[in-house]
Amino acid sequence: DIDVCKSKQRPIFQSPNKTIYEAKWMLKHGPPIVLINIDGAKAKREASFYVKLSCHPHIVRTYGLVDNHSSDSIMLVQEYAPEGDLSELFRSKTFHPTIEVLIEIFWQIVNAMICLADNQIIHGDLACRNVLVFRSSSNQPSEILVKLTDFGLTRTSSLFSVIDAPASSTMKVIPI
Repeated sequence: DIDVCKSKQRPIFQSPNKTIYEAKWMLKHGPPIVLINIDGAKAKREASFYVKLSCHPHIVRTYGLVDNHSSDSIMLVQEYAPEGDLSELFRSKTFHPTIEVLIEIFWQIVNAMICLADNQIIHGDLACRNVLVFRSSSNQPSEILVKLTDFGLTRTSSLFSVIDAPASSTMKVIPI
């Protein structure tokens, strides 16, 4: 029941099945947002992961969605990451992180992945381009805030499989 609109007509990202636009709240002041249009047969499944995992502090927050029942299209309202993605940050000539900053980034990503594992979800495409940067600092770990995104290849599964180890009499549990 809250209206949003595109703040720019030109997308900030576009792929065959996904278009992302900068957006703004119309009736209230709120955090910066984007509109994400997801097309295709798997759009509803991807959107369901965003909604289910949205409350975690290191997974991108989804404020709402619009389901176009007449087509395979979903539109999501999500928080905007002002500093882009982690690959952009690492390529930046001005970002020279300390080991403590790198450990904090790693910890936040691991924390998000633990949440996925707890929900028996496999991300399927963990990469720096799929980690959004909300705050960064080269030398202050407490200033870092990164969040996991892009659940396009995500699936539910039991994360571990028990297999027989032919060389021994013990069973081994391996992640798949």
